[in-house]
Amino acid sequence: MYRKLILFFLTNILCVNLHAQDVPQVTLFLPNPPAAESDLFICDNYLYTEGKSLRTTERGIQAKGDMVWDLDDFLPLFADIMGISTSAIKSSNIYSLLDYGDRYGQLSIKAAIKSYSRERPYVYFNEPSLIPELEEDYRYDSSYPAFQSCLGWLYALLLAEVCPDKMNDILKRGELFGPSTVISGYNFDSDAYAGYLLGSAILSRLHTHSGFDGLLSYAQADYKRLVSATRASDDPYFSYEELPNSIIYLPEPPAANSAKNEYDLAKYEEGKSLRRTRSGIRAIEDVEYSTDNFCRIYSEVLGVTISASATPAIYELVSRVHPLGNAATQMAKGYYMRKRPYVQMGEPTSYSPDEESLRETGSYPSGHASGSWLMALVFSEVARTSQDALLARAYTFGQGRVITGYHWQTDVDYGRLVGSAVYAMLHTNKEFVSQMAKAVREYKEKYTAISSVKQTEEADAPIYTLQGVRLQGTPARRGIYIKGNKKIAY
Repeated sequence: MYRKLILFFLTNILCVNLHAQDVPQVTLFLPNPPAAESDLFICDNYLYTEGKSLRTTERGIQAKGDMVWDLDDFLPLFADIMGISTSAIKSSNIYSLLDYGDRYGQLSIKAAIKSYSRERPYVYFNEPSLIPELEEDYRYDSSYPAFQSCLGWLYALLLAEVCPDKMNDILKRGELFGPSTVISGYNFDSDAYAGYLLGSAILSRLHTHSGFDGLLSYAQADYKRLVSATRASDDPYFSYEELPNSIIYLPEPPAANSAKNEYDLAKYEEGKSLRRTRSGIRAIEDVEYSTDNFCRIYSEVLGVTISASATPAIYELVSRVHPLGNAATQMAKGYYMRKRPYVQMGEPTSYSPDEESLRETGSYPSGHASGSWLMALVFSEVARTSQDALLARAYTFGQGRVITGYHWQTDVDYGRLVGSAVYAMLHTNKEFVSQMAKAVREYKEKYTAISSVKQTEEADAPIYTLQGVRLQGTPARRGIYIKGNKKIAY
């Protein structure tokens, strides 16, 4: 009874304060929707046409069932995998966790959709969707990012933290919401992918909310009670065999002559053109996959020093987490053995030292993209006011693998999903949760006061356009501006 009372107060306090919590500022870390005639837009159009051809198949029936908008409609789609009923009555703690995640997720995705104005496929092509009865309700909502892929992936990540023994199947189910939105005609493929990234960003934000980890621990206990599920070991964080199996929950790499393969080829050429630019130089600086390099990269974002001597608790967290990002991609790499771009094209990379050692290794998915996205999510939980900037830097880190010629764009895209899956799984590990608490405490004690001074200074800083024109007062039009050496969305 006492435990239920605590949970009641936790849930209600969290939900009352939801509107006060900052939602992810998507314009600061997501790419813009593709422009007309761009390679990605062409790929989107092809996949839309391919999706239409599936509407009368079993996959089309599943896609129609996936086009749901409320938590109580999403949950039955995961119930068979979990083996339990996720209802407010039969598994109240799990439901409370998901309900809170849903409320914040709904706020976040709706705010994100308002930031863009991309037409939905059925509007753009003036063709009927798979669900014509809903068309008028959503005709004027932006297609980017996709609602179902965002929340479906978010629920999958949350449930993966609750049910680690069912993680692979849960993640696979969560990934399917993206293609379903394309088949239905309500979203383009790039909208679905942006939804995945926003879903993982929302999860990271949730872990910074006071009381959320309490909800999670009750939900995990609920699941163990209902199915007697136990983890094999909490020492170390995870072995290779315990990590989510990327073969199960990721789609296959693009087939030859597919739209996505053509898109990969176009992005490869675009990446080569950037090698002599600042982006190309940064891509080489990011090549080293190590604790110290990740600390260097994210120290620059945070404006503080993260190192073994300055922040031992955070440094230990990074050193134990970052290997998992790359390790979690190895099953799919070995299974598919997709040729890396420089191997397939017979051309040099922009960083020759790794060419021979990686020549016979698989390209899909990218371990660097997985690790950088994973570390950005972890750092976002430590430095709770810097998530948007951290994720933007992680996104750039992943794109560097395309620029150097070591990965195709789809390798990088799905590598980020692997990183978010590992991040969710880490919260089932007691040692990680304990070390995270130490890292958060260390960061607050060492850098919060400094950050407060900087924020005060930045609040009074002048605002400039991206072209360097100084404004008088607050911008009159919405967009991205520069204030205090940072890009700010208004």
